[in-house]
Amino acid sequence: MSDVVRQGRAAGLYVSWHRSDIDGRDHAVTDEEFSRGWRDALGRYEGLCGHVVLPTSMLVAPGRPCVRCRAFLAARTTLPTVEQRLHPPRHRKPSRWRRLFQHVPQVNVPEQAHSHSARTSRARGFQTSAGAGSAPIAPALAGRHERRSER
Repeated sequence: MSDVVRQGRAAGLYVSWHRSDIDGRDHAVTDEEFSRGWRDALGRYEGLCGHVVLPTSMLVAPGRPCVRCRAFLAARTTLPTVEQRLHPPRHRKPSRWRRLFQHVPQVNVPEQAHSHSARTSRARGFQTSAGAGSAPIAPALAGRHERRSER
């Protein structure tokens, strides 16, 4: 019975279970119906199955739940609503990677930085290999050899 109550709550329907004095079963009564019955001071409530509930004492232990009320709550949570049937989702949701990085700002690298490094390497006479991008073929001078001779 607790699974059905949770399912009804997840679907936006808040119910409480009341034992009917007429048939001895527990019926699901919506909060709106319960407040209407209390406001009218009738002491009668209509269950989800349509049964008129005359509640017994609240000290009585819960009994067997109404099969039709349980079926109504189960159908309400598992079947799609009319709006979902008329307007099915058109696109799948974005991948986890895209959802994770959708709010990260993109860094745009200026185009001049790439063209400047290419121009300076060509001016120094370095050749670039076909597959390595802008990596020079000739080794770059580190300047350490000059310091060794000073020692």
